[in-house]
Amino acid sequence: MPSDKKITNILKNLNQFSYSYEVTPNVNWDKLDILSVNTNFVCVTWHARNYDFKSFDIAPVKLAKHLRDKGKTVCLHLTCDLMKKNYLNGLLRHLQEHGICNLFIILGESYDGKGTDFKSSQELIEHIRKQAGDYFCIGVAGFPNCPENVIAQLKTKVEAGVDFLITKGVFDTTSFKTFIEKCAKIGITIPIVPGIFYYNSEKELTYLAKEYGISVPKEVIAETKKSPVNYQKKFISQIYNTDPKIKQIHFFTIDKLDPVNKFVTELKL
Repeated sequence: MPSDKKITNILKNLNQFSYSYEVTPNVNWDKLDILSVNTNFVCVTWHARNYDFKSFDIAPVKLAKHLRDKGKTVCLHLTCDLMKKNYLNGLLRHLQEHGICNLFIILGESYDGKGTDFKSSQELIEHIRKQAGDYFCIGVAGFPNCPENVIAQLKTKVEAGVDFLITKGVFDTTSFKTFIEKCAKIGITIPIVPGIFYYNSEKELTYLAKEYGISVPKEVIAETKKSPVNYQKKFISQIYNTDPKIKQIHFFTIDKLDPVNKFVTELKL
């Protein structure tokens, strides 16, 4: 089977503002198959504590293959949590056999260092590069408002073989712009995609910020009280004008495909 499109090539050749979605393996597959929004790629999350790792017949891999069979570009999350080298080596071969070439590497939401052969996402990235060379296009998370030492750690990941970044959820332009500037200053030149949560109330915004440990400026909360949808439209428009290289928005949909689709179709950029 021919290889899927690499995300870096997609981002390089964009001639208009575009979108990508993150979904869980529990998403409604039928809705995902008939998205009204032309997404450049779909990320599938990985929840290690839900799998027995006895085979590759597990939910995220099955969804990734389904999306690939439907002609969509897919990016499969992988985590260090509970990951063993033998399983990973077999999984990498399995993904190659099915033409899947995009990966997103994180520690994992329940990572505690036990039951894993990988003590950091950098170790996992280095192992993938050693096993598969440049076959896989690898992304990792960027963290706006993070201290300088985290930016430095991000640089070492890039040097280990990372091809693109998707930020943790951002809610204001200043945080995103500052993050881009810090990355550029330290020599991180790979594509950076802003990650965004859609929300339709102040209550939902507050929940998302608390759940995912994201700081939200007071002025954003104040504007959200007036109109969450209008604020988000303005925010995305500002991102669009922040840097001419930014032509992609990544939505953490939390599987709420209908409201996210409706919101995206109403955007005028």
